[in-house]
Amino acid sequence: MLRLAFCLAAMLGAAACHRAAGQNIGPADATGIACVNPASGFAWTFKLDPASHSVDGSPASFGGDRIAWADESGAAFEFKPDSGDLTVTRASSTGGYIVRDRCRFVR
Repeated sequence: MLRLAFCLAAMLGAAACHRAAGQNIGPADATGIACVNPASGFAWTFKLDPASHSVDGSPASFGGDRIAWADESGAAFEFKPDSGDLTVTRASSTGGYIVRDRCRFVR
């Protein structure tokens, strides 16, 4: 758990240092996250881009101990970098559902 928090802090700190040095950092700032659903085994990835406050191009809220965003389908996501937990909430005509995935940082 602490390793994930340390990795995110180190990556964000490195990006800030590069900006302070006057280098233009673009999409390389994005941080890859690989997730797997422990129940189904479904695996997928997404990219955090703290510089533009987005996740896979969708506006995101980076605050405190979580990163939250919604995609174009209306699904809501909440990622907790310190634990690697990702909660996906989807609405549906039958009441919707919540999925919990386990994630890790990838390069």
